[in-house]
Amino acid sequence: MHDLFTYEQGSILVRLLIAHLLVDFVFQPKKWVQHKQSIKASTGFLYLHGFLSGLISVLLLVTLGGKVVTAGIILAISHTLIDYWKVRQHKYSLSIFLIDQLLHLVVILIVWLWLIKGWGLFINIIIQQLSNFKIILILAAYLMVIWPLGIIINIATKHWREKINDDLASLENAGKWIGIFERIMVLTFLLMQQFEGIGFLIAAKSILRYSDQDTDKNKARKQTEYVLIGTLISFSLSILIGVAINLLLK
Repeated sequence: MHDLFTYEQGSILVRLLIAHLLVDFVFQPKKWVQHKQSIKASTGFLYLHGFLSGLISVLLLVTLGGKVVTAGIILAISHTLIDYWKVRQHKYSLSIFLIDQLLHLVVILIVWLWLIKGWGLFINIIIQQLSNFKIILILAAYLMVIWPLGIIINIATKHWREKINDDLASLENAGKWIGIFERIMVLTFLLMQQFEGIGFLIAAKSILRYSDQDTDKNKARKQTEYVLIGTLISFSLSILIGVAINLLLK
């Protein structure tokens, strides 16, 4: 940590994050959320929520002096504007939630860097990390197992998927996300050299698959074979990438 920032500087960031978590998830009653979603910017709860964001941040950082008040005002205004954007969306979804939280975190990071005067250090860290071969290699590996491998597996299993009943189509997105997290976990276990974790994944998936057999034996066999071949392709390619990365990192 000392190479990036001091413990005191780090504690400022942690306190800002705690203030945000308290405001958004602890001190916000369900009634406020429903009111904001129903009547949008006309509700006073929207502005009260933003005010609390700034107030709690100031209270947690009061020992830093006068700059904290300015930081609190920035956080209160930005929080209100971000939530205003959120409540004006036609449909509240996971993507809206993630964008909302990401925007809050970006503002918190900016305020933190301003409080610790750490812009120069932050830019240097970004440049150093982007020039670090190990970090870039690992990032490339994760990008590879998340996207290209998913496309390869989808194309490779298309022939068998077309022979299975269309009832599986409703679970297409679920299968996609299961595969993504499955490959991420396999790659992570390999990079950490926790090989037993891969065995645990295989065992867990086998148990879950066994508990979900279709009453139609012929259909169940086809589904099992389809899932098995997709899983083996997914695991094999992820393991090959993980082994290659480990060799390059030595």
